[in-house]
Amino acid sequence: MMNIKNKRGQSAITLALLTTTFLVLAGFSLDIANVLLKKSRLQRALDAGVIAGITRYSTAGEEDPIEDIAREMALYNLREMGIDNANISADFPLVELGKSRTLTLNGSITSATLFMRLIPGAGLGTVVTSASSAGTRNPAIISLVLDISGSMKDEIIQLQGAAIEFVRSFQEGVDNMALISFADKAFLEIPMAAVDKQNLNGAISTLTADGYTGTAEAITLGRRQIETIGEDNPEAVRAILLFTDGAPTSVRPIFTDAQASLPKNHPEGYDYVARLNRDPRVPDIVNPNAITKRCRWDCPAGTNTNIASRLNSFAYQDSRTNPGHFTHITSLNSPYDELQKESYDLAIIESDYAKNDGITIYTVGLGIPSTDTSSPYQGVKDTHSLKPFFLRRLANDPASESDPVFGGTDPLIPNPNHPKGIYLQTDNPNDLKNLFESIAERIKLRLI
Repeated sequence: MMNIKNKRGQSAITLALLTTTFLVLAGFSLDIANVLLKKSRLQRALDAGVIAGITRYSTAGEEDPIEDIAREMALYNLREMGIDNANISADFPLVELGKSRTLTLNGSITSATLFMRLIPGAGLGTVVTSASSAGTRNPAIISLVLDISGSMKDEIIQLQGAAIEFVRSFQEGVDNMALISFADKAFLEIPMAAVDKQNLNGAISTLTADGYTGTAEAITLGRRQIETIGEDNPEAVRAILLFTDGAPTSVRPIFTDAQASLPKNHPEGYDYVARLNRDPRVPDIVNPNAITKRCRWDCPAGTNTNIASRLNSFAYQDSRTNPGHFTHITSLNSPYDELQKESYDLAIIESDYAKNDGITIYTVGLGIPSTDTSSPYQGVKDTHSLKPFFLRRLANDPASESDPVFGGTDPLIPNPNHPKGIYLQTDNPNDLKNLFESIAERIKLRLI
């Protein structure tokens, strides 16, 4: 009997020891789980703070406010999760003008333990949990390209308001922007430079509407402006926002004459502007030096260059002097609609040159879309309707994959590796501000 009692006593002691061990392990597990939970919450709060700070980074010289915004957002999130004793520091160092900037948050939480503190001499009465989060704001390099052709006379005020709102979305001293307007030809209003909102807004406010629509040259000028600084920062986001209210009706390539070379009147190698919808048989070919912001289709007599009778071919090259793209026409007596297609094709080719350079193109259209779906050109004689197939193709909008294909041979075939942009459209000029803001938000999301 004594032996049995001893065994029972030993079992009770063993059970008590095991129970104590399990309780200690469970206590340690609770302490560890509490630490890990707080670390997870700290990380989430720091991530939210970085996002809040970096997205509010809008103007130069706001280093302290941005740091405060990030820190306060992180602390707010921690308080909402029941933690009010965190230490958080923010670092947002200055960098060279036009370079990427990084906002870093570091945080720590000191937590009292329940069971680990019971270990003699271990010093585990409290545990410090640390985490960090960082967000980088890359600069933007943007060409804002605006159609100021004659059909925009009644909507120019709404366009100006939308463009000014777009400019406001970007940061002085970090982002870069060029302003380009286009009618018969493209006009460089503000060369590519660090965003100066007062300067850009002033130029936008003076825009007037008149003339034809030279989309191809506008895209070319937008690309070239981005290329002036595009190699300085490989992390920069490159984009063109192209606005138009109708079909292209003017083209400015390098013309050639089978009989005699035409003089090169433009430093970039262009010869003349061909306004393709004035006459159904012969385009109005104009010396580009005669076209100014105040003198477009109503220029005084004598400014047009009477060379139509000399041209027995309509061959020309693109902005990179690549020949042989244009197959719609063989002479100036080609059918009108075949002439008109050239202005579409050249714009597509120039847009692809931009996309080859990693530039994302966003297009915004104002007007009534053409209902003609029989051709990718959607009725070239209708120069006032928007051409969704064309504008989606310029932007490489994913929706263009189901549209009719322009051309069928290189270089008009879409490249699946090109950056994907988007085409937005409205028939209400009062909606332009919202559409421009939507494009700005898409670009800014890519900056973070």
